[in-house]
Amino acid sequence: MAGELVVLVVESLGSEGDGVGRRADGLVVFVPGTIPGDRVRVELGPSKRGVQRGLLKEVLEASADRTKGRCSVDPCGGCPLRNSVTEGQSRFKRERILQTLRRIGKIDATDVLLKNVVQDGDGWRYRHRVRLHATYEESEWRIGYYGRQSHDIVPVQGCVVLWRPLEQVAMTLARELRNLPPRARLETVEIAYSRRDDRATARLIGQGEMREYRRSLSWFEASGLNGVEVESGGERWRYGKLDLRYDHGRAEGYDICFEPGMFTQANPAMNDRLIDTLVRLVRPQQHPRILELHAGIGNFTVPLGLAGAKVTAIEKNRRAAIMGRRNIRTVSIAAEIAESTDAEAVVDLEPYDVVLLDPPRAGARAAAEALAERGPERVVYVSCDVATFARDAQILTAGGYQLESIEAFDMFPQTAHIETVATFNR
Repeated sequence: MAGELVVLVVESLGSEGDGVGRRADGLVVFVPGTIPGDRVRVELGPSKRGVQRGLLKEVLEASADRTKGRCSVDPCGGCPLRNSVTEGQSRFKRERILQTLRRIGKIDATDVLLKNVVQDGDGWRYRHRVRLHATYEESEWRIGYYGRQSHDIVPVQGCVVLWRPLEQVAMTLARELRNLPPRARLETVEIAYSRRDDRATARLIGQGEMREYRRSLSWFEASGLNGVEVESGGERWRYGKLDLRYDHGRAEGYDICFEPGMFTQANPAMNDRLIDTLVRLVRPQQHPRILELHAGIGNFTVPLGLAGAKVTAIEKNRRAAIMGRRNIRTVSIAAEIAESTDAEAVVDLEPYDVVLLDPPRAGARAAAEALAERGPERVVYVSCDVATFARDAQILTAGGYQLESIEAFDMFPQTAHIETVATFNR
């Protein structure tokens, strides 16, 4: 019953990072802000879609994994695991991968198959880009993150997962946008920062008329931005210099340029670890012919080409593909980026030795089905969503592939998300 106070022992974590416990009658309750091992007093909320949620009122006995997170903005929904030590986060994410593969993928994933979760640093100050949301309340714009389990805006008050210069720009821009005319109908603010360039650029998305953004540029001039792109009311306007150089560990050899709104791994340090692993798994020194799907701006294309692979890269987003071609032209490699969809790209798989997949959260069902039918000897699958990866892994294994290994990377500390790289062989 909503409002009832109950005492629970948190047994596990849900897929979004909320603690999961059971009442004495067996009812499962999801409690944000708790971790396995906590004994807590909880106020029950309303049940939605058969899911019972609770509000943490008191930690009666703390888990051995509990720690005091650096962030004190409690309503924010961005970092549900911030009160867990890094080792606890690693155990949760590793177990989640194994359980999801068994449940959805019907694959008996073992400890030998999945190595330890790769972590880097203390899990704070790792993000080079951020997406904020906007709403107009009490005669001004409020810019910030979505609150826990809601679309309520929690204003930016500092954010300790962001690089410090990015954090400062985000707070300044949020403050300067407060007095933007309400008719701008601002929805989203995306900001990216480059340490190599020591500058930030942003992309604003709205539904209002463009003139509402351009009427006064005081918000831009005071923000510290080097450039901005605004998409609103069916129009696009660009001001200043938008492109940035991505911060990566091979900067002495090549540049990867991008603009706000183009996909980049939010955690550059972990991205370096991911690329090292891909180079080892794809074996480019053997000069394989690689089909790379979801190539983006060439984050994997360039280092694999420099290591000896012949890469045909596919990217359906035109702007990302153009930037990817620009990045390829700065180095001497056997690679090209074509604009196409998965379905079009996998029509002819005969020329390739390896297929590299790096899809968005929706996964790569169509590609997996084509590969299961007529794919090459080796598939390397990079995933940011455990559930869709497990679904596609089942398709591949049913088609004759064997899951050889999985390696996990804590690309998003303090959250429930995890990046995986899996290798399949026929």
